[in-house]
Amino acid sequence: MVFPDDATRRRLVVARDISTTERRSLARRWNAIVGLRSGTGGDLNMFSNLAEHVQFLCTLPSMSERSALQRRIRAWLILFLVCLVISGLTAFPLVGELHWANALVDNEWLRRVGDGLERADAEYPFLLYGTDWLAFAHLVIAVFFYGVHRDPVRNIWIVEAGMIACAGIIPLALICGPIRGIPFGWSVIDMSFGAFGVIPLLVLRRMIKRLEAMPA
Repeated sequence: MVFPDDATRRRLVVARDISTTERRSLARRWNAIVGLRSGTGGDLNMFSNLAEHVQFLCTLPSMSERSALQRRIRAWLILFLVCLVISGLTAFPLVGELHWANALVDNEWLRRVGDGLERADAEYPFLLYGTDWLAFAHLVIAVFFYGVHRDPVRNIWIVEAGMIACAGIIPLALICGPIRGIPFGWSVIDMSFGAFGVIPLLVLRRMIKRLEAMPA
């Protein structure tokens, strides 16, 4: 099969960015176009197949771009999940973490929180069972984001639900913080988790919308 011009031939360069699964799919489509599977031949078939072949080559750049976009989506998803899992796991060893924090930083509020946790752990350990469930909730949320990894377009609602959750952190901190006697500065730190957490989700949503608009 002879390519009609050099420009069309250069389009094949993008094939190196296509995954193995996509290469096999492209090979099957190629065989169908040039008639290797059906065994068709003849001048009329050759010219018809050549036109289909040129049209097929024109789709390669968009397929390569789609594959690259999917890799970027997975990278941002992994970044968000790592932060989410770390945030959850650190809710388990609170007493030890406060010991470590007070050894490094001289802060009145941290000392008060550390004293409260030590007393609760010594006299009322069941209170810390609530923070164990908090940690577990973070891990459960991370599991749901596996759906985004499997099918980002279909499961974009998971990303949007995470964005709503990040936005909900701000009113929660502003309302419950004063009720529980949390200093406003520390409430601002709590709110920053929502502000920074929504950034990768916004990036993910924008890229998934781009993926949705691309030809399959």
